[in-house]
Amino acid sequence: MAKRDIMELQKRMRTEEHNITWIATALIELDGTVASVHKERLVSMREEEYFKYLDKIKSIFPYKKYGDAVLQVDVQFGATVLHGYMSAAINSEMKDDEAIQQIIEIARAAAASETKHAVIIWNDIYDIIKVDKNNESLDESEETLNYIGCMVCPVNMDREGLAYSANDEKFVAKDREWIMGAPEFAFMWPSFTDRSVNEDAVTIYTNNPANPPHDFIASELGCKTFWTRTEVQKLFEHAVLRGVDEQDDQPLVLEMFNYKLEQMADQDMDMLDESQMAAVLEFAGVKAEIAQRIAREYAKIFNNVPQSINDLYVKKYATKYAAEMKLLEIKRKLNQAADAIDNMSGGRSEELTQDIRRVAAGL
Repeated sequence: MAKRDIMELQKRMRTEEHNITWIATALIELDGTVASVHKERLVSMREEEYFKYLDKIKSIFPYKKYGDAVLQVDVQFGATVLHGYMSAAINSEMKDDEAIQQIIEIARAAAASETKHAVIIWNDIYDIIKVDKNNESLDESEETLNYIGCMVCPVNMDREGLAYSANDEKFVAKDREWIMGAPEFAFMWPSFTDRSVNEDAVTIYTNNPANPPHDFIASELGCKTFWTRTEVQKLFEHAVLRGVDEQDDQPLVLEMFNYKLEQMADQDMDMLDESQMAAVLEFAGVKAEIAQRIAREYAKIFNNVPQSINDLYVKKYATKYAAEMKLLEIKRKLNQAADAIDNMSGGRSEELTQDIRRVAAGL
């Protein structure tokens, strides 16, 4: 999913922009049973509830984390049972209570932790406005994105304590309440691709990119196998740690590897196939046979599909290596300066040059 698409959806979650009609909520007990279902028009809610629901929906479109927390995944096997219920909810304008109930029943399986959960379902209708070549909005709409969104949030008991009561003008014991937390997982269908409706993909949000609910995404949403950016990077790091025996060499390999990826990205290279990965690993100091083995094993994980350089790249490693190279260059120049002073003074500035060399050694 393009960053600009996520930004466009996020910016719509304002009072004057969105067109969310109904919101349905359900409480899921610890044993997985649905305790209660409530459906209400968003515009009928109390103001404080209205804005909190908008904020929750807005939070699943963090455009700075696209490709990791937010992904667009192609549907592999056509419409699933869940897609059928979502279609029914869309076509009935959320009036089909059976469809809503079934979406809740299926969505609760995406809950990740051992606690109560809330399921929130909403319907949003977006008239996609045409834009000109300068990205300026035109008056007429191009097509309409009518989608169902669904999120799963943990629900936990808040802490006991004393809270100030304006009526009593003093601090009083606070009743403990069940509080809805930030979304763990969410999905929307149809998706929004290049400012157009895409019924062949699902937009997914996860607050745990290292371990998204793959089983749910594959079985219930019918999506193709995918990996988040965090998973791609972790799998590579594990492959390096398994392949490079020397503990001291492992960090340096990761630093040099990512430094090289940064250079490749600057040259407008997008993907890294098996042979290219082996070459970059060799640049990072890995022996040829080991580099080829790591690249081969890594390619096998991804069914020999080249991986995105952007997904593999970890900035902190590249930055650290660049800083180390700068430091080595400073040391080299300081020692060169000391040599030049020695030559010019005929050895009479030994005390100064020794100080310079001590500074260089201490860097």
